[in-house]
Amino acid sequence: MKNKANPKQLLRQIREQVTLEAVQGTDGQAYLVYESAGVRLATPMESAKVIPLIKKIVSNAIDCTITRSEARDIFTSMEGELLATPGGKRTILPRVGFGENGPEVLLDRNKGTVVQFSGGKYDIVRGGTATFINSPEANGFLNPLRIEKLIRGINRFRKITRLPKDDCILVILWILHTYLPQGPYLLLIINGESGAGKSVLTEFIRLLGDPSSVPTLEQPKNEKELFGVAQNNHIIAIDNASKLKAKLLDGLCRISTGGGISIHKGNSLADQKAYHACRPVILNSIGPVALRNDVLQRSIVINLGHSTSHVDAEIALDNFKAECPIILGSLFQAVAHGLSRIDEIGKESSFRMAGFLAWSIAAGSAFGWSDEKIRSVYAKNQTDAFSRLGESDTLLIAIRELVRREGEWHGTATELLGRLREIVLQGANRDEMDIKGFPKGANALSGRLDRAREALNAFGIQFDRGQSGGGKDRFIHLTPLADREAD
Repeated sequence: MKNKANPKQLLRQIREQVTLEAVQGTDGQAYLVYESAGVRLATPMESAKVIPLIKKIVSNAIDCTITRSEARDIFTSMEGELLATPGGKRTILPRVGFGENGPEVLLDRNKGTVVQFSGGKYDIVRGGTATFINSPEANGFLNPLRIEKLIRGINRFRKITRLPKDDCILVILWILHTYLPQGPYLLLIINGESGAGKSVLTEFIRLLGDPSSVPTLEQPKNEKELFGVAQNNHIIAIDNASKLKAKLLDGLCRISTGGGISIHKGNSLADQKAYHACRPVILNSIGPVALRNDVLQRSIVINLGHSTSHVDAEIALDNFKAECPIILGSLFQAVAHGLSRIDEIGKESSFRMAGFLAWSIAAGSAFGWSDEKIRSVYAKNQTDAFSRLGESDTLLIAIRELVRREGEWHGTATELLGRLREIVLQGANRDEMDIKGFPKGANALSGRLDRAREALNAFGIQFDRGQSGGGKDRFIHLTPLADREAD
């Protein structure tokens, strides 16, 4: 271009022919989004493809080739525009977004088909107004059938998956929650021996929430890989999870509630890059994964029994796809119903993931599930999960034995650690060096107790802290809940 134009003037000229804007996604990233002839595309601002893309878009729009340097000037102008107008940010999510007329769920990214929700109902339309980001592996939903009897689709889901009634309710509620554009989300943990159908069930759920040609992934090696996967997936499905390290467990907690990590890409502080994500996660495992109390607080745990009739995975998947439109129709009707009720539902502070419970009550009522039924099913799942944790955790087993022997216990963390070591060594009849996963010191014990409060409550043990009159000594109180109630 011979006469170099002002980047802002070029932007105004381009926008007369195409929609070109910089937007901030809910994942914390900035995106370049443009629309032309009904097609919407979005590219992360930090991507190496952005400058060539701007060059191509602008050149086509003004019918005159611009230089890479001029494209970079336009890019810089758009970044400044984004920072200057934070109120104009639009939601970008892999499967769910808010358009001009309300929530939309993307059905087919190639055809631009979306489900629009309004007035407690949904309609399937072409060319919605929400902006969606999709990984190359993303597939389209099978278009849902509009049906009057909502429960029909749920019955089909339960028949195919062969889940017990309460487990089926929880899985359905978890799927419904993934349609919301913002978390926090719960982890869905599926345990079962070989042949129980863990991977197939995971694929079924992924089809209903975030279809992909790569439905499950191997276990990430670290937090960096986990957040990397989150950049291109709405639902993260991890197949055959085994031993999860503490750092990865921390990452799962952060990604379920909307946290982030910082990664150094150079030798200075200026080279630090922050990544943010909030995603639903599925973990399936042959044996119960060793999870911490804080992870279980953010989880729904499904334990599959052994399947006596083995069905080929491809056949099972084909059968499920045949029923998928009816199931989706039921789920989308429930979403529409939930959106019309959610403002009436208050969040209950007694539950860690109160947002999930409130949405479940709002949407689950479409299927005739009462508020009390949903609360009790969720609460029982939490209690059972904590109970299983206590059956495999050496520390919790020792505390239960201590309270069984002595009833109420009072003392310092150092004294408690010594007493618990005695109990463990007596029961195991082995060297102290062989006690795996046991706290090494009083501070570590205190931290473990803080995280295990709900698990201890599940075993009927109340954990409290106190201080001496002078405030120098800190004490731990372990009390059987039956004794506490009697007082």
